[in-house]
Amino acid sequence: RLEDIFATDEEWEKEYQEVKGLIPAIKEFEGKLSESADTLYKALQFEDQLLERIGKLYTYSHMRYDQDSTNSFYQGLDDRMKNLYSQAASALA
Repeated sequence: RLEDIFATDEEWEKEYQEVKGLIPAIKEFEGKLSESADTLYKALQFEDQLLERIGKLYTYSHMRYDQDSTNSFYQGLDDRMKNLYSQAASALA
């Protein structure tokens, strides 16, 4: 059930905004991964947690869109999520 991922669209939106706000923090690790094992560990942990949250957001938005591909609200969620994923992937590259 999609409600097990996010009970409401508002919960999805809140998580989306939080995750979007985390993407700039990726830059904090740029050029520092070889400084220490601890820094590398923190960066990998951050990446794993970020991608897990993005996965949940994407699953919800895409499955809502799949339920009714004519619904412009869910088309918008899905488009926003694809854009967010692209931003994260670019920052992680």
